[in-house]
Amino acid sequence: MHMEGTLDQTLKFPLLEVFSKKVKLFSGNLDGRKLNELLKKYGIGPITAPGREKLVTVKNRRNSVAHGEDMFKEACRDLSDSDLIELRDSTFAALDDLVANVETFLASRAYLVPDR
Repeated sequence: MHMEGTLDQTLKFPLLEVFSKKVKLFSGNLDGRKLNELLKKYGIGPITAPGREKLVTVKNRRNSVAHGEDMFKEACRDLSDSDLIELRDSTFAALDDLVANVETFLASRAYLVPDR
């Protein structure tokens, strides 16, 4: 049935909003450790970029603003310009690594069940 739907293009993926009501993948608070746990579940390589541990700082600061504990202008007041640049660069490096790992996973078709 699913194969027929795929072949005649009548089978479609549900909207993310509909899918996320049925399956809870994560809470929205992902740092490097949580991302790697999620990637491992799917057989995708881990994020190994230097500075990936700084994602927890970004997550925690974002949460403090989102939950009203800190005002935006105060959330990073204790960080220097060079600290902020390091956080930015580490975040982009981790995200680049994540995207590269997912691209490799998809290109290698690792999501397919191996022939038996």
